[in-house]
Amino acid sequence: MTFPNYSSREAFVDAAKKQALLQFNDPFPAVYSLGITAVDDFLSDIRSPGNYILIGAPTGGGKTILAGQIASLSAWTGKKVLILSTETPPYEYVWRIASLICEMPYERIKDGFVVVDDYFETQLGFLKWRLEQRLQIVEIAIDYHPGELIYSTLDYIGAAFTPDVLVFDYIRAPIDPIGTNPDIFRRRNAMLEVSRALKQIAAERTLLAYAFSQVEVDNYQYKKIGPDAVAESKDLAEPADAFIGISHLHAPETSMLPYSEKQFFTITKKGKPAQLFPVWANFSFQRFQDPPAPRGPSVIRPTGGFGNAAAHHGFVLMRRDRFRQVCDLNLPNCVNLYFFLLLVVSWNGPSEKLGTTFRSRRTIAKELGLTEKMVRTAVDRLVKAGLIAKKPFRRGWVLRIINWKSEQDPGHSGYIKLFRNLRDESRDSLRAKPALFRVWLYCLSEARALEDGAAEIDPGRFLIDHRLMAERIGEREENVASLLENLEDSGRIKIRTRFGGRREVEVVHWELYQHQL
Repeated sequence: MTFPNYSSREAFVDAAKKQALLQFNDPFPAVYSLGITAVDDFLSDIRSPGNYILIGAPTGGGKTILAGQIASLSAWTGKKVLILSTETPPYEYVWRIASLICEMPYERIKDGFVVVDDYFETQLGFLKWRLEQRLQIVEIAIDYHPGELIYSTLDYIGAAFTPDVLVFDYIRAPIDPIGTNPDIFRRRNAMLEVSRALKQIAAERTLLAYAFSQVEVDNYQYKKIGPDAVAESKDLAEPADAFIGISHLHAPETSMLPYSEKQFFTITKKGKPAQLFPVWANFSFQRFQDPPAPRGPSVIRPTGGFGNAAAHHGFVLMRRDRFRQVCDLNLPNCVNLYFFLLLVVSWNGPSEKLGTTFRSRRTIAKELGLTEKMVRTAVDRLVKAGLIAKKPFRRGWVLRIINWKSEQDPGHSGYIKLFRNLRDESRDSLRAKPALFRVWLYCLSEARALEDGAAEIDPGRFLIDHRLMAERIGEREENVASLLENLEDSGRIKIRTRFGGRREVEVVHWELYQHQL
């Protein structure tokens, strides 16, 4: 990955205008923003120099993502930012911030599968020019005197770099040089010392301090995370002016919605009761955003001035007849590949990038549970059928779905929704099992829609025909029953026996998959 060297903002803007790709508006608002409108409004009296905000989340809850978002937003708007990291190396922060600002999926940057074209390289050039003088990332190891360590780090850097914002990621138990487990009392005091030091530093040096901490809660998918959930030290939040609990990542699986009332931040300010704020985690692009409207998909625009290319829907549309068309290619893996591409192609950016994705055979094979040879054969068959186009590069392909844009904005019925969370690692148990994934797509496409005329079966259901299903998805007939049982065990379908002995499948929460014109 290379970074072009623009001598000035004017040089960059001139290059960007020539490509007609980016638009920037000056002046950038000089705000201490978290990037979520309602949260910014509620904390308007807190997110200013002299204050300290503590943020708690469970493992994998998004601590480092929110830390990077706060840091890059602050630096983007002209503030000097210092990140003190106890775990995440600086190069990983660079990857995350590049994903956030340059609209590039984080996994592609991390794995090295990035096409360095003019569009991406130009954005990276501006990112470097904008942030290189305003953002510093320092790795530190918490010892027995963490407060003194933070002060000495600031003093060491201070002559050349006086931060407006300090981000500490994250408060944890100190390292024990002897190799034995530190006792709880000493761990608690060390963590509390960090929290008190950050509050004191914020006041003395007139900066805004953020700290992130691990939380431990039982069944936290249904629990509002408050200050009492902070691991190791229940009074760790006492010095903070506000506490934010990231409580939203584990809404019940059955909701399957891009917006849910169970996706929220719990924010507590001193002297005021806790309030809940719906948010949306878009971790592919390393950001928390304002939630979409509860009534359906809507355009999501980040609040940090990152451009207007972040429109995102929580689902893509799948044509029922397209599923049958791909099945008719008589190569079952084509079904897996085509509908996986539908989930991962770009939905924003320049028009020439819509409906495209860059992937290597190895990455696709891993995502779908196939071999690289199977992937190559499926790609060639889809290209020959006129359903996708490919452009080879040394490290992979740029794959494009033909007529993707028109199919995602239809004016007629016959579509169902595929939710984008199918591409997440948490869905590997479905997506990365080829036969099971095809059976699930078959169930979605065959379940009776409202517009279908058949009155003898209820909407969201279809009669089981093992022979037809096996023929359609390219699976042995004797395996179909066990695949359906697997889907039933995971809560995606219910198998019922009708009067007369015939069996039918009911898609659970079928109405959520229906596209309404």
